[in-house]
Amino acid sequence: MSPSNIRIVFGSGFAVPTPEGPRPVGGHFYTLIGGEWKSLIEKFDEERVLVLQEAGLRNSNILQDSGNSLLVTKLLEMDYHTDNPYKVFSAEGIDERIFSKGNEKIHLQTLQIRSSLFSRKTINDLIRYNKREIILYSTYSSVIKKMKDAAPNAVQVLGPFSAAVNLEEFAKSDKLQE
Repeated sequence: MSPSNIRIVFGSGFAVPTPEGPRPVGGHFYTLIGGEWKSLIEKFDEERVLVLQEAGLRNSNILQDSGNSLLVTKLLEMDYHTDNPYKVFSAEGIDERIFSKGNEKIHLQTLQIRSSLFSRKTINDLIRYNKREIILYSTYSSVIKKMKDAAPNAVQVLGPFSAAVNLEEFAKSDKLQE
């Protein structure tokens, strides 16, 4: 590559997911001073609220594809509480906590291994424990796209990081690993 092919561009860079939330890479001035970062974080926060609302409206459990605490902090912020630590239920590699606020209960399940989301065994375990549908919240938008590609009729995209997944339909996908 010659120096004539290099261009300096001023922009907002991109967000890299971390356990504490996204971090900017490049474009710090635009991101931190220009207001783009606040807008991005607000959109992410709105999607987390949407996930919790959809779970309540659909009477569905939430499945998170990683152990980050983004939904836990949102639940606590919304005055939910839990008395139980993570516990593994009958499905190997899946943890669950139950959060409550008054009579409302939200079951938050977490995969210990993100790639197991495309394992037939894990999907069958999820079917046994859950109702027909789960609300998936992912750390990466590429997971939502990959799921939608694997079973278009089973996945209803809610946002860049979330989807309602019909587990029985998803289990029919030939893209699952045996």
